[in-house]
Parts: sequence; C-alpha cells; structure tokens
Amino acid sequence: MGRKYESTQQFDASPDSVWEALGPVVDAAGFRVTDSDDDARTLHGRKRKGDIATGNVIVPGGRIGRTAPARKTFGEKLAVSVGAGSNGRTSVNVESRLVFGLIDWGENKKNVDRVFGLLGTRLTAES
Repeated sequence: MGRKYESTQQFDASPDSVWEALGPVVDAAGFRVTDSDDDARTLHGRKRKGDIATGNVIVPGGRIGRTAPARKTFGEKLAVSVGAGSNGRTSVNVESRLVFGLIDWGENKKNVDRVFGLLGTRLTAES
C-alpha cells in the first residue's frame, strides 16, 4: 500500500487494436470518457460513480481517467499508455495514483488489475 501502483504487461495484439479496445475497457472499469484524441492517443475521463467526479487529467500519448472520492481514498488517477513491446507484441503500462493521501488501502492495485483483466478478456474475445 502506498500512493501509487504501476504495472506493465504485453499482449499479442497490434498497438492499434489495443488502443481501440481501451475505450470500452475504460468504460467497463467504471469511467466515463469525456474527451478523446485518437491522433494524439489521449483520452481523459471521469469515474461514473453517481457522476460525481474530482476532475480529469490529460496525459499526452496515454489514456487517462480519474476516480471519484470513495470511502477508502479521495479518488485515484488512472493513466494507461500503449507502445511497441518485444517480439511483435504490444506493451501496455497502467498506473493508478492517489489524488490525495498516503495510503491507498489497495485501491490502486485493484484499478490496475481491473484494467488488465478487462483488456485481456476483450482482446481474447476479439481474436
């Protein structure tokens, strides 16, 4: 437990396929996309939890979302970036970070694991 959790995984899919899958994955993870720029591969969104949101963040070259405050934390920022991996695979990095506070009570790891789980399921279903 800390202020952030970050992990990288590789997928047997093209970067474009992974990028296209991230919109529905972010939605299924509970985020509402508020703006997207496919050319810059930038997305920002807000947690749909009652449509209460703490704001949004833009990260060039990555997809981003931010959760609403919850009982355990004051909200988390979620950044996802897609790039070339090794052996023709696609590398996906997901980072979840607290908006405020020192201990995340495991929420950041849950956010990262949820995104990877949903992304893996979606990419498997599409192949």
